[in-house]
Amino acid sequence: MLCHQLGALPHPADMLGLCISSVPAGHALNRNEWKGATKMQDSQKRNGANGKGAASALIYNLETLARVLRPVVTPERLLGWSLGIVYLWFGALKLANLSPVLELIRRSSPLLAKAPFYNLLALSELVLGAMLLAGVWKRWTAASAVMHLIGTFSVVFASPQTAFRPGFPILTMEGEFVVKNLVLIAAAGTLWLLAGHREAANSSVSLTRQAVLSEIPARREWTEELRGGTSMTGPQ
Repeated sequence: MLCHQLGALPHPADMLGLCISSVPAGHALNRNEWKGATKMQDSQKRNGANGKGAASALIYNLETLARVLRPVVTPERLLGWSLGIVYLWFGALKLANLSPVLELIRRSSPLLAKAPFYNLLALSELVLGAMLLAGVWKRWTAASAVMHLIGTFSVVFASPQTAFRPGFPILTMEGEFVVKNLVLIAAAGTLWLLAGHREAANSSVSLTRQAVLSEIPARREWTEELRGGTSMTGPQ
């Protein structure tokens, strides 16, 4: 009975020792009591081992999946795809006049909330989303996304009571919607930096190749001159 009550203790692994130590002096555990205590301890150990095994298997499977997808799903592509989905989704809702942010845009930029500017905003988001998913004109697309996302913070200055209530720094739901764009700005900025590094690397490789190719004629002339000099000074 006592061993069953100890099953609720926070450290079940010590249950056997607690059960035995709780036996009054001079009283020996009978066979059934001993078997019950050891069986309970073995059960707890198996459950712990199974839990660790399941966690290890999950981690191993995730690592295997990452190794398989790594050649295709690079961090840069993952950022581009996620941003592209967000832009396509939001742009489609705006174009269908189903976006809940229309009122937020009206408070920050009343002119932008009217046609045809609102429709142009929706189309620009759709174009940006498609380009991010396709991975074309990466640097230009990423820079455009950064500027667009920075523009969403205009509500903080144009209508601070919409973003903060009763005041800064307590955000409203609309304020949280805007502030989370900091993460999207960081993602788009990362894409812009990566595209810039790639262009710089490609330019460096191209310049190096041109320099090597430009040296080939000079090397040929030098080789021919060397051969000519050798033939003239050689044995007669």
